[in-house]
Amino acid sequence: MRRFPNFYHLNSFIGLMPMEHSFGEKQLRSNLTVRKHRQLRSHLIECAWAAKRNDPALALYYIEQIKRGINRKKAIVKVTRKLLSRIWFIWLMEQPYQTSIAK
Repeated sequence: MRRFPNFYHLNSFIGLMPMEHSFGEKQLRSNLTVRKHRQLRSHLIECAWAAKRNDPALALYYIEQIKRGINRKKAIVKVTRKLLSRIWFIWLMEQPYQTSIAK
C-alpha cells in the first residue's frame, strides 16, 4: 500500500477510474477504465456487495445513489471506491475497521 503516493494512484491501479478521452478543449468521460488489475477489481466489487449489507454507512450511501437515479451497477462501483478508500486508510493508519453511520 505504501507504494502508492495517494488514493488516486491506488484507485487507478485497481481500475475504478472512469476512462477519459481528451482532445482540444473537450473531455469525454465514459465507463471504467480498461486498464485494471482484473482479479482485485472483481474481488473488491464483490466485497462491496457484502459490505453494503453489513455496514450501515455504506448501505445508506448505496441507497442515496439509487434514489438519485443511478443504476445498481454504477452505484456499487461508487460503494467500492468508498470501501477502497477505507481499506487504504486503515491499512496506512494500522487501525481496525469500524462500521458506523456517516453524518
